[in-house]
Amino acid sequence: MVSTDCEDETILEEINAVVSIFQYKSYKRLFYVKLYNQKHIKNCKNKITHHYHLAIDYLLNIVFPKAIYFIVFEDDLRFGSDVLHYFYAHKDLLFKENPENDNSAKPTVWSISAWNDHGYLHSSENPKQVYRVDGFPGLGWMARADIFRNELLPKWPLHKESDWDMWLRTDSTRESRVSIIPDISRTFHFGETGVNMNPNWHDAYYLRKKLYNHNNPKKLIDWHSEGNPPGISRLSKQIYEEELTNQIKNSLKMVEYDICHEENFMNPVDSTRSYVIKVSEQTSKKDALKYLKSDGQIDLGNDGDDEGDDDDDDGDDD
Repeated sequence: MVSTDCEDETILEEINAVVSIFQYKSYKRLFYVKLYNQKHIKNCKNKITHHYHLAIDYLLNIVFPKAIYFIVFEDDLRFGSDVLHYFYAHKDLLFKENPENDNSAKPTVWSISAWNDHGYLHSSENPKQVYRVDGFPGLGWMARADIFRNELLPKWPLHKESDWDMWLRTDSTRESRVSIIPDISRTFHFGETGVNMNPNWHDAYYLRKKLYNHNNPKKLIDWHSEGNPPGISRLSKQIYEEELTNQIKNSLKMVEYDICHEENFMNPVDSTRSYVIKVSEQTSKKDALKYLKSDGQIDLGNDGDDEGDDDDDDGDDD
């Protein structure tokens, strides 16, 4: 389903032209896609927030009322070659804390995002690595349908000026639930203009991010056999936190002084070790930039095994 609130006839014609491609019966392998033009209420304080509510509500309660999960892609995203495979490989985490345990507890994962806010060109290297994070990264995501139908849509901030995604990130809405993200993002935001975007901000924030593109789309990652223990059960809260705790214990501890003063910085860095740096909330912007630069030299928590992959984890240099 494609949802738009556009009123410009020229743009609507372009959207319809693309959608019509997916409606040719001769294209048997393409999904049938239909366009829905949503109408805003009068005096709407935040049209983007309102449109998301209209689109998701229409999708889950009218078009697909029996759907158990759904995926949202914005129109200004470029996709990694295995983005759908990534979503479906981890979808069971939305329904069971440990998918391999029949008596698993209530899930703590409420979304699977294709985007990593810290997925920089110089620091994201392992296409197999996946993390649990607080918040709601967005930019291409999968979620359980019933959480939105029964919990979130009824209290959506329709009459507030706050953005829908910022509202989802509040503690009172998130309720300690987490999202799954990849080490290397499976989406890339190319839109340079918009309500909350301009070219300068886009260049500063997005151009240094990496997009995963596999040079052999037929050779997909088998996440159910990766890791120790193997399978996505390692992303359950208890196992993940135990592994993270052990990694921190076995890492070399560094302090801000080691990073912010070049004469004390380790050279060369031991690439076989992991390092832990505690960053204070009072850290200056200048020092924070030094952490980002050092992240390209120090493994800050990426404990996945690249296994010498030569099947491409290259970033999109756009």
